[in-house]
Amino acid sequence: MRRLGTLGLSLLTAASLAAAGSVSASAGTVAPLVPPIIHEDFTPLPCNQTTTLGLEGCAEHQLLRADQRIDREVRLLFGLLHDNAARGRLSTAQRTWLAYRRADCLSQSDIYEGGTQAAVEFGACAVSADLARSADLHGFYRGLVQGRHDAPAFP
Repeated sequence: MRRLGTLGLSLLTAASLAAAGSVSASAGTVAPLVPPIIHEDFTPLPCNQTTTLGLEGCAEHQLLRADQRIDREVRLLFGLLHDNAARGRLSTAQRTWLAYRRADCLSQSDIYEGGTQAAVEFGACAVSADLARSADLHGFYRGLVQGRHDAPAFP
């Protein structure tokens, strides 16, 4: 199995749990929604442009930085939304996007199936997907703050 390709259920489960309001059985209350956070299922390798493992490490470091940026952007958008229904829809969109990113990048890395380059390809694909998602989130932000002079800056 690919190192980077093991994002798997831990990523989706963590995002799902972070995004969903949970009900406390004893108190019967609903916990507040919190923005979903991306959790990668790897410890990054050192970045080294001269080896395949090193290239994988470079991709992992880039992915972690891109994920952190998306987390900041989603957290900002989450705070700008007016109610839990809208926050829930953003959380659902984020979880769905993460599942799509994983499936798409696994598919694209199949070019190198069984080889060490597969993990490098997966990482590059995931970084590219993160950059596209960030652009989408920025467009969403512009719509939310249109006409507001007190809007916080987009990360």
